Amino acid sequence: MEIKSQPLRAIQDIGGYSTVFLPRASPSFILKSASSPPYVIDLNSGPIRSLCKLHIPSCKKGFVYINDKVSASNGEPRLLVK
Repeated sequence: MEIKSQPLRAIQDIGGYSTVFLPRASPSFILKSASSPPYVIDLNSGPIRSLCKLHIPSCKKGFVYINDKVSASNGEPRLLVK
C-alpha cells in the first residue's frame, strides 16, 4: 500500500488527553494532559485508513480506526475500537 503524506491531526479529549495523531507507516499518538509531559504511543497497527473519535456508553472518550489488516472472517479491513 502506498502511504501518502498526510498532515498531523489534532484530536481533543481522547481518554482525557489532548492528542495529536501522526499518520505514517507506523501511526502514533502524542498524548498530553495539563499536568504531564507529552508522550508518544505507537499504535502497532500498520497504515490506518480512517480514524475518528468515539464516545458511546461502552467506550467513553475513545477512538475507532480502520486499518489494512484483513479480518479472517470476511476478507474486509478490520474496524478497531480502543
